[in-house]
Amino acid sequence: MKIIVAIKQVPERDAQVRIDSSGKWIEESDVQYAMNESDAYALEEALQLKEKSGGGEVIVLSAGPERVGTTSSRTQARKRSTLAAPCVSPMMPR
Repeated sequence: MKIIVAIKQVPERDAQVRIDSSGKWIEESDVQYAMNESDAYALEEALQLKEKSGGGEVIVLSAGPERVGTTSSRTQARKRSTLAAPCVSPMMPR
């Protein structure tokens, strides 16, 4: 069984978000990003379904700028250590 989980990267919960000089976006230099909390729950549920079914694969999809790779990589490392097995395959846009 293959389970696909779409995740979104958002500023961390306690981040001090400021508008940049153009007034059109946030100042990203001081902001740390993390996986959206709801997406983390979805990923955890997918991993539990995989474990209960005795196999399969959980695929994480995320689109965005290059920094999205850091969230996917951290997610993969955390889930591997939690379950002691590779189970998340981040898919990045080119």
